Amino acid sequence: MKKQIFVIIIITISNLFLNGQDISIKDNNYVQINAHRGNVWAHHTAIKYLVEEHPVGFSLKVGKFSSGKKAWQQQLNFPKYGLGYMYSSLGGDILGNSHSVYIYLDIPFIDRKRFGWNCFFATGYGFVDNPYNSESGVMNIVNGSSSNGYF
Repeated sequence: MKKQIFVIIIITISNLFLNGQDISIKDNNYVQINAHRGNVWAHHTAIKYLVEEHPVGFSLKVGKFSSGKKAWQQQLNFPKYGLGYMYSSLGGDILGNSHSVYIYLDIPFIDRKRFGWNCFFATGYGFVDNPYNSESGVMNIVNGSSSNGYF
């Protein structure tokens, strides 16, 4: 437990000093790639066998920086917007992987050189590649459908 708290503190502090960058591809267009690693909490003893490893994944966003030519862009503090794709393993072979395609709006509230605070809105379509199936996927009692909403 102490190790997890230490890692959380280090990640939080490093976010204040490290800068991520969007790769500008032409004028106000950009591409952003993010990697992630998480935890799965077996909230019920019946699904503890499903949690084999930490989920890992990435997201890819292609979007535009607002130019401020339209009133809504100025009112929302020059947001970024575009299309994204996210992939994530779900913690083991039984659960499979999740995928989602979404549109997004990223509104900056505080945008400084070393610190930023944004509100990220996204909606789209998500799906898992190994849902419950009474014949072939009986061990997966978590993912009931392959199609999902992404919010």
